[in-house]
Formats: sequence, structure tokens, C-alpha cells
Amino acid sequence: PFTIFLKGTLDFLCFMTERNVRRLFKALFIVGGETQESSDGPMDDIHILIRKLLFTSNTSFRRQGIIGALAFITQIAQRRTSHSVLDEEETMMDGQEPTSAPMAEQLLSEVKATYQLCL
Repeated sequence: PFTIFLKGTLDFLCFMTERNVRRLFKALFIVGGETQESSDGPMDDIHILIRKLLFTSNTSFRRQGIIGALAFITQIAQRRTSHSVLDEEETMMDGQEPTSAPMAEQLLSEVKATYQLCL
């Protein structure tokens, strides 16, 4: 229910300091975390905005896009890490090897894509 309110503050992104931009994106990804996995969730607008900010030629907007991309990557890593600890405990109880390589590969691809946009 708070995602709509937080998305409304994105209109004022250009007036915010880097610290506030970081806080806003972090709050958006925490509040909208449950719907982030779906294809038509409210987080799609946020991802589109981050891509637009990353592709702009204005350095201050690009910086905001980098902050948003890093907030997204951090939130995914934290969520998957908390889930993978539980999954590893379950697989160890079953006698299987724990696998976290797909998560690492996905996060690495997100970081590489963000880095390429900064060049």
C-alpha cells in the first residue's frame, strides 16, 4: 500500500541529495519486494526509471541511476542470501550439495550491465 506513495516521490528525484536518493530506492525495493518477482508488479516502473536514468547523458541523473541499480542489486542479494541460508540448511539435511551459483551469476550480470552503462 505504501509503494504508490513512495513512487510519487520519484517525481522529485532531481531535487534530492544522493543520500536521500539511496534511502528512497532502498525503501522502494524493501516495500515492493514481494511484488518484484512478478512481471506486472509496481516495481516494473522503478526498473524502467532506473534504466532511463542510466542511459541519460546528464551525469547527475546517471549517478542517481547507478544508486538505484546498486540498491536493487543489494536488495536482491540480501533477500536471496537470507533465503539461501534456509535452503542450504534444508539441502544439507537431505544430504545434497548447496548451490548458490545462479544467484551469484545473476548479481554479477547486473553489476556488469550497470558498469557497461557507465562507460
